[in-house]
Amino acid sequence: MLTFKFDWDPLLELHIPNLDKQHQHFFKLGRHIEQLLLVYCAGITDTELLNLLYELRDYITYHFYEEEKVMEELSFPDIEAHKLEHQQFLKYINGINYTKLCQHPYEELSLIKEKMVDWTFSHIVQQDQKLTEYYKK
Repeated sequence: MLTFKFDWDPLLELHIPNLDKQHQHFFKLGRHIEQLLLVYCAGITDTELLNLLYELRDYITYHFYEEEKVMEELSFPDIEAHKLEHQQFLKYINGINYTKLCQHPYEELSLIKEKMVDWTFSHIVQQDQKLTEYYKK
């Protein structure tokens, strides 16, 4: 099984400053979840979990809006497929059950981290990198 850590690597940069900064924030959120999992969520409060969930939801909503705006400005050809991926991930993030998260923080954060890792490889590494060539033009 692949071990992945949310350590930002400049190779992931799109060379679109605003989006790169936002992707780095996604990695910070992932890193925060990793740190909580390392200590088995010891001492985490329901309020801290709620704040983390709000931050993740706010980030995803804002980032997808900004990224789609850039794609429109660049006349990115695969914009509809890209937006669909965004909608599916946003649906997952917005569907996270706060009550379940508070009852079983380690298990639920593990699932969230796994989804974030999958998103990193399937979307940020593969799909978002396609934006770079359009931005350079």
